[in-house]
Amino acid sequence: MSEKPKIMILKYKEAKRVGIIDHAGCFASETINRLKSMGLEASQMVVFFDRPEEFAPLRETDTLARQLKPDASSTMVGGFSDIDKLIITLPLIEKTDYRKRMFEIMSAARLAAIGHVVILAPSPGFGNFTHPFCNISDHVEDVDFGLPYTLLLNGIDRESIFNLAFLRTLSIGGISSATLGRKFNFASRSDIALAIAKVVMGKHHKNKIYHLTCSYLHSFEDMAQIASRLTHTKVRNFNVDGNTLKKIMVESGTPLQQADIMVEVLHRKIAEGLFEYTTENLDNILSAREENFESFAKKFLVLG
Repeated sequence: MSEKPKIMILKYKEAKRVGIIDHAGCFASETINRLKSMGLEASQMVVFFDRPEEFAPLRETDTLARQLKPDASSTMVGGFSDIDKLIITLPLIEKTDYRKRMFEIMSAARLAAIGHVVILAPSPGFGNFTHPFCNISDHVEDVDFGLPYTLLLNGIDRESIFNLAFLRTLSIGGISSATLGRKFNFASRSDIALAIAKVVMGKHHKNKIYHLTCSYLHSFEDMAQIASRLTHTKVRNFNVDGNTLKKIMVESGTPLQQADIMVEVLHRKIAEGLFEYTTENLDNILSAREENFESFAKKFLVLG
């Protein structure tokens, strides 16, 4: 009687996961929901955080969570061992020692041989950001991350403008701006999150740079007219100087630091015409038209 063959039990190999590092602080939840709608399960996503309180608002998403220790990149590699795709959103305003932190993260990603890194970064010249991710040309050959990447460049999401620059000053009978009437191209947070998810799940986006903008321009005057129509009341747009706008925002409840950022970083850049251009990139990635401003505004205004 021949000897029975030995049965070798193969160890279960976990499926590769999508990692999310949301240093911008406002895209993780929406991106997770978008990835779930495209078929990913919560167990297939890992949210990385620097401090435990950063993950607290995301507990209900049921994703995995791992803390990134503030050490050399070699200690992060283990945390990235099952990550095949990594999403990183950069903050609008550069934090202390952030360049060093990003260098550690990207070094760990290379050591872990992550298959695709998707980075959402502020548009060139926006804010006070000096990180090289945000000061590059549109030419892919000028970028060398050492691993497959997609770079998504974005000004500021529309929700942030609406919350900080619009609703806080609407109580005075109108909105105030220091943009000299110039227009801007900002997309909604939900559309940006969907674009991130589509790029992560897609097959033809590696080693590309996309400027994410609306395909149309709008201004604070346009916002006032839409608000008037939706609320059935006259909403004016007051064009003021930067110091006056900062005072109005603080008196309306905006913290001074946020008011400084909105005036010195956002309104000044809009007034310089930095965002007065459009692209079709967002529509092309979404394979649909982005959300129009009136539809977006309905989410934030109480209709009369």
